[in-house]
Amino acid sequence: WLLYAFGLSKTYSGFFHSSIQMLVYINCFVAGFLMTFIPRFTGTSYARRSEVASFLFLLMGMAIFLRLENWITAQVLYLVWQLLLIIFVARRVPQRQKSEGVSPPVELIWIPVAIMHAIIGTSVLLLSEIGFLPSRFIKIGKPMFEQGFITAVVFGIGAFLIARMMGTNKKPAIPNSCCGGGCADKKISFSAGQELKFQLVLALGLFLSFWLEGLNQLQVSYGLRALIATI
Repeated sequence: WLLYAFGLSKTYSGFFHSSIQMLVYINCFVAGFLMTFIPRFTGTSYARRSEVASFLFLLMGMAIFLRLENWITAQVLYLVWQLLLIIFVARRVPQRQKSEGVSPPVELIWIPVAIMHAIIGTSVLLLSEIGFLPSRFIKIGKPMFEQGFITAVVFGIGAFLIARMMGTNKKPAIPNSCCGGGCADKKISFSAGQELKFQLVLALGLFLSFWLEGLNQLQVSYGLRALIATI
């Protein structure tokens, strides 16, 4: 903005602006947070220097190639960044399950959902840019890898942390309806499997919203995304 406003840049690229924000700026927060949160939550080893350096190297590479408007190389580096994130998580989550015999909270299913959005969205965008897919698919891929990834991360981490910060992580049981003038003492509770299915339905809705956006069904896609966020 400043370079363009002061006449130091003749053009202003909206593609560059959104890409540098979502691929580099926001992902600095994501990388720093997940490399801190996941080891502490799983009780496993902290991020190694080599892991931190690898994430930083790729983020810097993305920034450089975006500035050079070499979109494809920057997006390929983003896919590699996502691969490193998968490896980082995969090294630690199984260790917690073996040591404590428990599975991660259901809300954290949004982390792999976020990575799925990033990988599929970036792949669709790349295939559109090289001409393998029609150019109209750019309208699907770009918002999916920019917005889908960070939105899903916020849903998962937010649902996990906010409930525990507010002391509401234990969901209240729902009493059965009254029958014959008296109410049963039994409570309706939801199993982890049922909660997981519910979260996956919401994740599917988020994923479909980007395809609807690509079809120019903006009101439907934005409305669906807002509904999922509200839930």
